[in-house]
Amino acid sequence: MFNNSQFLYRLPPDCKLFAILVPCLCPLNKPAIKNLVMEETRKPEDLSRFLEWKNSWSDPEPMDVWQYISFNIHPEDVLLLGCLLLPEFLEYEGGVFLAQNFRQEIVQGRSVYEAELAVNTVLIYELFEQARHVDDPVFTALGQLLQKSWTGQLLQTFPDRTFRVELLLDERNYGPLLRFYQSAE
Repeated sequence: MFNNSQFLYRLPPDCKLFAILVPCLCPLNKPAIKNLVMEETRKPEDLSRFLEWKNSWSDPEPMDVWQYISFNIHPEDVLLLGCLLLPEFLEYEGGVFLAQNFRQEIVQGRSVYEAELAVNTVLIYELFEQARHVDDPVFTALGQLLQKSWTGQLLQTFPDRTFRVELLLDERNYGPLLRFYQSAE
């Protein structure tokens, strides 16, 4: 089941996960999810760091995103980012949790729902506390990317469960907030 307005995702038994992950991992050239009020996502070619790098070349025309990656991104950085894009999960007392954030003392005495919210809520700004001069739409696009990526990872890891994977863009929060929890639907 896929319900975009409520962020419910469940794969049909005959559906291959690959078909969902491919578009999910390259969302920056897609418009914002229909039922969210958010700014347009940015194409990689429109990002300020890429444009600054591209325009520094005497002949910027042949410089594309692949060239940027080749010149600026170390393979180990990609593997480290893989931990963010495709996180590890663990199960504890009926709950599913981000392994990186899980602490037993956080979940004790809480319902599964409360425990999952406490552990599985991530503030996007806090993932990049040292980043300076980043436009809010970049964080929104990053939140969309992570939402789609985590959805695919949850579907692959727990195919018999249904999750809500929510990206919240509320001015009362400290930037975009990403969270997931199990849904009864």
